[in-house]
Amino acid sequence: MSQPSDADVVPPGKPPLVRLVKGQEVNLGCGALIIIAIIVAVCSGTGRTDLSPVLNRLDKMEQRMQAIEKKLDELSKKPER
Repeated sequence: MSQPSDADVVPPGKPPLVRLVKGQEVNLGCGALIIIAIIVAVCSGTGRTDLSPVLNRLDKMEQRMQAIEKKLDELSKKPER
């Protein structure tokens, strides 16, 4: 009967999430993680948000600001009494 190595011993009370056979361990590099993130972003549909309500509100705010600026210009041109 073989003795378990130190790597196979699990601290009491905390079972491992996944038990891997020696040689099944996976090491992901930075490039692999970036590729996975890009695939997830493309497949999850991010970037398809509808910004038209926000753009409409920005347009209305821009119009209001232009009206305020115009009014300020008119008031600053009036001669003082």
